[in-house]
Amino acid sequence: MFRTVRCFIAVIFLTATSSIIADDLTHEHIRIVAPTTPLWAKENGLGIAPELFSKLQESLPEWTDIEIATLPLNRAIASYAIHHSDCFIGGDVTLFRHLYPGALIASRPIKQSSILLLTLQSKPIINQLSALEGLSVGIPEGTHRLAIDLLEKHGASTVKARNFPRLKKLIELGRIDAIAGPDLTAWALPKLHYDERFKLIRYQDTLHCHDNKTNRALIKSIDPALEALKKAGYIGRLLERHTAAAHVSQ
Repeated sequence: MFRTVRCFIAVIFLTATSSIIADDLTHEHIRIVAPTTPLWAKENGLGIAPELFSKLQESLPEWTDIEIATLPLNRAIASYAIHHSDCFIGGDVTLFRHLYPGALIASRPIKQSSILLLTLQSKPIINQLSALEGLSVGIPEGTHRLAIDLLEKHGASTVKARNFPRLKKLIELGRIDAIAGPDLTAWALPKLHYDERFKLIRYQDTLHCHDNKTNRALIKSIDPALEALKKAGYIGRLLERHTAAAHVSQ
């Protein structure tokens, strides 16, 4: 069952562009799904993505009725693929096309992300690909194939797990040597460390939507609002607050 955060938006002032876009859009329900990660989107409907889109909704046209849902990655992709969700938050277009090959449109980048290699603090930090030889690396379900290929190309074996707590358990038991996970994962997995300068993959999180008139209008409205929040420093402060809170809770 979807865990949702719903907002109905009433905006008194609209730009001329937004008015033109929405001429024949009177009320559109748009469901956006975000995959659950330790900070990006939590199972209880909280996290960076829901909070960010709640803020964005304040600047969107009055015809929008947006629902934000959080689901595990594979279920989130399935929801999008069967058109149960209109949009999907996370990963850049190149990465997302490997998960869903259908026609889509995308917003401007929301934030920079990367996949890190984390090890126990009692073990050496991995800071080069050659160090992967012979290691067993845990990866969460839904990890992009490019990351898996890169690990295996450099001599590592991969072990899949449903979630990050399970991976943490495996590494503490000594069943895997490292974890490959998004940069925000590091704050949610205590007892681990990593080299901040070494990234297995770099990408930009964006909003992906099925290509139709409503979603094109949505993206055209979101892009300037997103850029305004970036310039105002809102997104940077949001990331810092959530990561700092997770760090303190450890």
